[in-house]
Amino acid sequence: MALSGKASFRTAEASQAFRFRWQQNQGAYDIWLWGALGAGRTQIVGTAESLTITTAPNQTVTGRPSELMEQQLGWSVPLEALGAWLSGSSAQSLPVSARQVDDAGRLLGLTQGGWQVEFANHNRYENQWKPLRITITGADLELDLVISRPRPAMERPTRTKDV
Repeated sequence: MALSGKASFRTAEASQAFRFRWQQNQGAYDIWLWGALGAGRTQIVGTAESLTITTAPNQTVTGRPSELMEQQLGWSVPLEALGAWLSGSSAQSLPVSARQVDDAGRLLGLTQGGWQVEFANHNRYENQWKPLRITITGADLELDLVISRPRPAMERPTRTKDV
């Protein structure tokens, strides 16, 4: 899965807006975060067990995901669930305590592992409904994601030939 978009987070101590690119192949992540005009590029690579965060100018740290994200970014979300949430579904790794769907079967919200996740602005993509807006709340954090391209981030648009 690959996608990109804009995001913002709010905690009691800080708030920030940024852009992101998310690529996931099974349990391996390659995530890019950056601010306005490409400032503050951060790359997060790894798995649910171990991450490496590289920030400009090439400062690299490795560690456990939740601890490392909190230390380096000032906030943390469960990466093992985030990929499922970004695609508009519940994560297999966490228990679901509440779930809301609409008449069309689109997931509108869920409570999973202590996190509230709301899905909105669904769009049809590869014969499935995918949310274009996701709000994740929990652990004194609110993360709002707007997906601007629900197709692979590295995919090139198809060109049509003028006849």
